[in-house]
Amino acid sequence: MKERDFMFSKIRVTFLVSIIAASYLLISCTAAVKKDSVRTITIIGTADLQGMLDPLEMKIDSDGDGKAEKTMIGGISRISSLIHQIRSEQKDGVIAVSTGDDLMNRYFHVFKAEAIFKLMSEAGYDFYAPGNHEFDK
Repeated sequence: MKERDFMFSKIRVTFLVSIIAASYLLISCTAAVKKDSVRTITIIGTADLQGMLDPLEMKIDSDGDGKAEKTMIGGISRISSLIHQIRSEQKDGVIAVSTGDDLMNRYFHVFKAEAIFKLMSEAGYDFYAPGNHEFDK
C-alpha cells in the first residue's frame, strides 16, 4: 500500500513540475509588443434587419424627458451613413458584418435577395452570415 501511495505522489509531483516548466516555457516565448504596433479593430454588427431597409416613423422617448416624440429610426441609409462615418474617422480596422435574418419582407419577395445584398454591399458590409430565417421555407 505504501509503495502504491508513493507511486501516485511521485506521479503528482512529476505532473506538477511539468506544468510549472511548461508555464515558464510559454511565458518566455512571448514577444515584446511595441506601443505603436497595437491596432484597434472596430466591428460594426447588425442582426435581424428582416428586409426592413426603409426607415420607420415611431414614437419613442429619444431624449429621456418621459414624452414620446415621432422619430425616424432604422433603415439601410442610416446604417450606411454610420458605417461610412466610422470608416472615415478610423481609416483602417473597421469591419461591418451582418449576422443574418435579413432576407424577408418586401425587398426580398419582390426582388429576391439581389436588392438586399446590393444595398448592404453599397452600405459597406464586409461579411454576411446567414441566420436561421434564411433557411425558412
